[in-house]
Amino acid sequence: MRKKLCSILLSVATAVSLCLPVTAQAAGSGPQGVTDTTWSSATFFQWMANNSSLSSDVRHDAQQAYAILHGNCPASLQADEVVSYSAQMRLVDLSDDDSPFSLLNLSDTIDYIDYANKLRTSDAGVDKLDVSPTLMAMAELDVNYNYKNRGLMHPETFDVGENLAGGYSSPESAFNAWYWTEKQNYASDPTWNNNTGHYLNIANGSYGTTGFASCYAGMYGSTMGQTFAFPGEFASVSADQFRSLLKEFFGTFDIMYRLYNPSSGEHLFTKDQNEVMTLTSRYYWNYEGVAWYAPKKSSKPVYRLFNPSSGEHLYTMDANERRTLAAAPNNWRDEGIAWYSDGSVSLVRLYNAKASGFKHHYSGDSNEINTLTTRNGWKNEGIAWYGLAK
Repeated sequence: MRKKLCSILLSVATAVSLCLPVTAQAAGSGPQGVTDTTWSSATFFQWMANNSSLSSDVRHDAQQAYAILHGNCPASLQADEVVSYSAQMRLVDLSDDDSPFSLLNLSDTIDYIDYANKLRTSDAGVDKLDVSPTLMAMAELDVNYNYKNRGLMHPETFDVGENLAGGYSSPESAFNAWYWTEKQNYASDPTWNNNTGHYLNIANGSYGTTGFASCYAGMYGSTMGQTFAFPGEFASVSADQFRSLLKEFFGTFDIMYRLYNPSSGEHLFTKDQNEVMTLTSRYYWNYEGVAWYAPKKSSKPVYRLFNPSSGEHLYTMDANERRTLAAAPNNWRDEGIAWYSDGSVSLVRLYNAKASGFKHHYSGDSNEINTLTTRNGWKNEGIAWYGLAK
């Protein structure tokens, strides 16, 4: 018998909720102890599993999280749960940037966990929840199952408490439905568990550990889920330590973003989140996702130049090209080091003299490169720089 609380809730407007109670790399070239090539949450869990600053039980829990996401079925599952797990794994694509496995979505989870803990301590009067890597992986699998199936249903694979929701965009909006609305329901009718289960999971003082997953895609525009377990079931770290681990991990590399301006035809590449937000919210640039992952530092800088006359940006590792273009009368403005080159993933520079808009483009996508060079008149000018992954 499943020992965690179960309930289903239909929420307001477009929001719907469902509730059920390794080889090290060179210094500077990315997270240490990582051989995983997916550059997903699994990569983070492998990094945790090889992090000597963590206790052996937490490292083991992180290794279990990594294994679960790579299709290694937990031995504790019953026969029907194995079937459910297999169904979930058929939908897993760790390279999908829209999925709950993406590093960007992973980075958001701690804000939701902190919000839940604030409710627990300030309103429910119970202790904060610690964070288990395995519970994080379980939440990701359940959220991915719903994201890929374009709906909200619990696959009932793992014997853990769980809250699921769709259509919310922030911790405040999600927990307003999960917690405050259902708390009012519970106050008026404490036996009405079908519309109080999310609240009861969050406020349950018997739970000691949690995991969280989110993605901003799918039928409802977003899907998120939180898992719960009793103390001692899973090794864990405090929420504050988990935030510190995320900060340490993300501090070992840069995420490179790709944007597109449909008016000018230019693609822009940047690691600056503020630039991404400014251009997409004010200047009609379209966000096209993560282009690749760059080392935080290396001996090979990539320079960015800007031509105010044409509006074009150019990227180069060639110091001589940089000096030549920046010298008068070429009208290019030197914007300094944009990022660093290192790793095994090559990104090439393409040129089209007949292009009506900007004449340079950069890509690590073999399909895009092949299409542009065989059909659209672009010339492959060779490798421009290297990235850790894409």
